[in-house]
Amino acid sequence: MEKFIINTEATYLKNILIIDQNLKVSDEDYKTKDAFLEKLNAPKKGVLDTQHVIDYSKITKIRPFEEENGIQLFFVEKEKKEKTYVVLNSLEEYNEMLQFITYKTNHLSLETTENIPTASWIKQAGYTLIALALTAAAVFTANDIGNNKTIEITGGKRGIKRIMVSIAETLGTLNSILIGSVIIIGLAFWTYKNYKKGSESITFYK
Repeated sequence: MEKFIINTEATYLKNILIIDQNLKVSDEDYKTKDAFLEKLNAPKKGVLDTQHVIDYSKITKIRPFEEENGIQLFFVEKEKKEKTYVVLNSLEEYNEMLQFITYKTNHLSLETTENIPTASWIKQAGYTLIALALTAAAVFTANDIGNNKTIEITGGKRGIKRIMVSIAETLGTLNSILIGSVIIIGLAFWTYKNYKKGSESITFYK
């Protein structure tokens, strides 16, 4: 296979040359394959030029982004670990390139993992823990009141403690357990829904 791809709309790499031996990429916008190769093979390169010659055997990981027509490549070049991201002009071009690269990198295996961003559920989990702590405090306070123990309201959080004592007196031990359990279960379910909603399957070759 030999194909020269120009994607002037790409943010990063605009030229891609796919051949049987390797993959060549550049961030410059060359209109022809000859101009691209001339620059790539030049002895001196600009400080800001981004160019890679990627041997298929040196590719260590491939991560496809079908929704973007993009492919992220992890590889070793000149004894250094590198990575780059190529964006194709169309889904057809993306599929063609991905199929060819995965064929040439038969040392890699297709893998799928689950990624769950912490931000999608951590706030809800915090609310659940707070509800658990408040329920435990209300139950213990109600139990002490039921046993005619003196409840001391001191310290810097006297207002919160008064509210807690008032709730415990009103609900009693059993109702504190029942209502607190309903709130905790509801918040836990809310946390679980956000946990599952935020998860995504990541497919890659490694």
